[in-house]
Amino acid sequence: MSSNLSEYIQSNSRKNEQIIDSPKTHQILWLFPILEMFIYLFLGLLLFQISSSFLSNLPPIPSFFLPSGSLPSSTSLFILYFIFVLLYMLFKLSSQLLDSGSKEIILTNSRLVIRSSGLSTETIEFDLDKVESVTVRKSLGGSMFGYGDLIIMGVGGSRHEFQSISNPSVFRSKFNDASIKFIASKSN
Repeated sequence: MSSNLSEYIQSNSRKNEQIIDSPKTHQILWLFPILEMFIYLFLGLLLFQISSSFLSNLPPIPSFFLPSGSLPSSTSLFILYFIFVLLYMLFKLSSQLLDSGSKEIILTNSRLVIRSSGLSTETIEFDLDKVESVTVRKSLGGSMFGYGDLIIMGVGGSRHEFQSISNPSVFRSKFNDASIKFIASKSN
């Protein structure tokens, strides 16, 4: 569980409130940037092989067009390409890290707390009877590897979407159970 949101819940705790679940982002989220990096590196190696055989078969360039030694070697082009791929992937992974930690959700036995952070932080609390629906959306890959998207609709039309969540159906089931118990205890 996220320590910031858990601390918030405990500091603003209601009577007999307990944390039931806090869904996490699935690890497959990291697979796509890593796969992309390997594809770019493979393409770089392929281009290196093509360019080295192509540049070695070129006739010498006359000195009046270019000063001698001004053409970069295929090795230096490959190193430059590798540096650009590395910088791009560092940017991609850091943005993925920031994005995966930007939304948190915790289900308690009386409320659903959502925190969105970035440059500013927004915390939204719903009593369980004020949540209209919790929808699970899964792709074929999501069904195979156990991840999907959670879409939470609050009363009044507020919509909160969480992408690539581990076992979203389990969270929806826990939400439904907690919601039924909360509504039953509220009517007594």
